[in-house]
Amino acid sequence: MVETQNGCYAVGLLSETKVTRWGQIADASLLSSGLQVKIQGQLSVIHKLAMTAQLIEIIP
Repeated sequence: MVETQNGCYAVGLLSETKVTRWGQIADASLLSSGLQVKIQGQLSVIHKLAMTAQLIEIIP
């Protein structure tokens, strides 16, 4: 779950989802509550508050 200015979104990760931190590939296990992230992906056509992430950038 990710909270934005526009509401909360359920975010799904795929095996090909890339996670980065400081410009380097990072492990998805680093994702935790309270982190600021930038997400690129596809919004769900079925549920407007859900998306599938293609890239998650952890913002230091």
